[in-house]
Amino acid sequence: MLARSWNTEWLRITNKKLKRTITPHSVADETIEQQMKYWHNWIEMEKRNSLELKDESAIQSRISYVYKQATFALPFVSQIWFESVKYLLTINEESNISMCIHLLKNGLSLNPKSLLLSFQLAELYEKDNSFDKAKVIFNNLIQKYIKEFEGIATEYDAIQERLKPKVENETGAAEDSDDEMKDVQPEHLMKTTNSISNLSSNPTVTSNGGSLPNIPHLPNIPNLGKQSDARGANSSTAPSTLPNLPNIPNFTSTNAASGTALSSNEISLADARKLEQIERTKAALVDKITLVYVKFMTASKRAEGIKEARNVFKTARKFGSIGYQIFVESALLEHYADNTKTAIKVFDVGMKTFSTEGEFLAKYLDYLIMINDVDRLRSTIQNADANISKVIALLEDEISGDEKILPVVKKQLEKRLEKKKLQLQGLFKKYISFAATHLSLDVTNSFNKKYEQLFPEDDPINLFSDRYRLGKRNIIKVDELNQEDDIVYEEYPVPNNKRRKLSTSASAISLHETQESISAINSIQESNRIEQEMIEQQRKSKVDNSLAAVGPSIVTLMTVLPNASYFGLSSESVFNSKKLVTLFANSPNIP
Repeated sequence: MLARSWNTEWLRITNKKLKRTITPHSVADETIEQQMKYWHNWIEMEKRNSLELKDESAIQSRISYVYKQATFALPFVSQIWFESVKYLLTINEESNISMCIHLLKNGLSLNPKSLLLSFQLAELYEKDNSFDKAKVIFNNLIQKYIKEFEGIATEYDAIQERLKPKVENETGAAEDSDDEMKDVQPEHLMKTTNSISNLSSNPTVTSNGGSLPNIPHLPNIPNLGKQSDARGANSSTAPSTLPNLPNIPNFTSTNAASGTALSSNEISLADARKLEQIERTKAALVDKITLVYVKFMTASKRAEGIKEARNVFKTARKFGSIGYQIFVESALLEHYADNTKTAIKVFDVGMKTFSTEGEFLAKYLDYLIMINDVDRLRSTIQNADANISKVIALLEDEISGDEKILPVVKKQLEKRLEKKKLQLQGLFKKYISFAATHLSLDVTNSFNKKYEQLFPEDDPINLFSDRYRLGKRNIIKVDELNQEDDIVYEEYPVPNNKRRKLSTSASAISLHETQESISAINSIQESNRIEQEMIEQQRKSKVDNSLAAVGPSIVTLMTVLPNASYFGLSSESVFNSKKLVTLFANSPNIP
């Protein structure tokens, strides 16, 4: 009887659609999502022990069996492998660790780029005192993503090469404009098909900020101050053109009159969208590579100490497009290893590349606030202001200076401009809040004035009330100004008289909420009554209009017509012409 009940429940929770054969699709596929739901339902059913088994080992065997069958049916879903291993570790981690490692190796053979399975396997190797094997896992994952990145970069460079402008000289001959555009082309757009060793030996390849923004790309500008360039000369002024626009002079659209593309040195809409798509793919790969390097570095610190973590950090910097997060994590590792001076040096090295990356600068300011380095904090915010302001000015000039700019390119420029403005606002607010709390009002007011000059459209109340938060909550905006806070907490009532969700228990409803509910019901009923009256008026209006259209004779005729019973029983003729003539003859209102 238990088996029969079990079978009935199993058929219900799987909807009789559970597939036991391999389904080679990604996790984003709707079929896979549905199948995962069925497998999870089966697993939960076994955990509930519907068969009422007394032997705990038998229950565990049944659950392990279902997990095993799930990995057979959905081998390309890393989540199933992870959950299977997690269950075995929950039962008995010490005795099952070898089996779990074997399972994860099988899962990685089918999902070689899975971050989930790679990180899980690396942790098991670390627990098993086999960190050398964990290093192999990290390095293999990095190499796979770098290879994919190089393939995308090669495609990107091929499009860039095809779109290189040709400059006509006085004799009409065309010559390449590589020398002319050399200072404009970003370093990260150079050939990236070299290996990591080649990247490390090429001093011209630098990182671009961890996430590659969409077309056109504006890099972090490390040489806005007085620094030496590649030739040894000093440069103290910002470039007059956008320093990392792609090597495309005119972002013009196709010729609307002829329907054909313009000259070869002008980018088409299709090319602009293709470059935008490639940039997004590159950005995603850069994030993944940076993540693996960061976790490799922190794992090396745990297993082998700070020196090994420094070696990983050194290797990561050889990847020309590494994200800013690697510098932040390395600096924090140094700080918590009692190497504060080294941590500041790491941040300063990152500043050479990410001097206009607002997220990196925010992390640097947080660190300087934590160690209470006021002088360095002030110089950092001043440099950030100068550098980001120049980038904002360059973007504004580019947006307003080219009338033929493609809408898709203009949109990307506007997004980047808005992002830079928000980043600079956040940095100023962070420093102003620190100055108001730990420094003096004179310093606070001076930076307030600078902020108001940079962002005159911003409400000064927002800046002022931001300094008077309770933790992270702006009570002034919510309670006094009736505005929404930037951060909404569920434990607080929602402003603007919006009601909270009522508790299911009657005792949890307050008298005020009850009255509010009654008032709401009455309002709904009143609204329904008014709506019905309006509908009735509209119906009558339509009838009146129809009456005016058909004339008074027809209306009178329709009013005197009786129902069908006047003409006799249903068994008789429904229509009796004689009775109808008699009816009309006796009706004085019919002309």
